[in-house]
Amino acid sequence: MEDVDAKRRTEFKNYEMEKEHLRRKEMKQMDEAKRADAEKKFKESKKKHADHPKLHHPVTLNSPCYENRAVTSPCCVNRA
Repeated sequence: MEDVDAKRRTEFKNYEMEKEHLRRKEMKQMDEAKRADAEKKFKESKKKHADHPKLHHPVTLNSPCYENRAVTSPCCVNRA
């Protein structure tokens, strides 16, 4: 299992490096105005990806089940 996981990580790392290489290659071929616009869009997409809100996991301590200790709560049915 560790071998498969290591191979998957290596493949993903290579994929990300290839993607970055192609992006930089395309940037070199652009003129200054298009390059600045493309760089701005790239930074915005990275920021948007990094700033997304965290998803609520239903079994965390923040859930109504744990806050109220109410077993009749809809998310707690059949969990008592």
